Amino acid sequence: MKKSKQNRISFRIGNYEIGFEKSKYLLAALNDFTVAIWFMAGSTLVLLNPDSKLKIYLYLMGSFQLLIRPAAKIYQSIDVFENDKNDK
Repeated sequence: MKKSKQNRISFRIGNYEIGFEKSKYLLAALNDFTVAIWFMAGSTLVLLNPDSKLKIYLYLMGSFQLLIRPAAKIYQSIDVFENDKNDK
């Protein structure tokens, strides 16, 4: 895996190279994908084994991951500037 200056992530597999232009969009998509997996696994455990505690942990992991995207958007929107002492 290599990352170039244009915010591109690429993977080389044999003679092929798979590239992603915006790494933050790739990470957001991977986060959404894993959230879906946790909730699908938890739902399957509810149907197959209602007494399993693992389903609770899967739901908690999915719920925690649902917080990542809005927290990242809030973090990206924050700008910190040095206060100029002469500016009042």
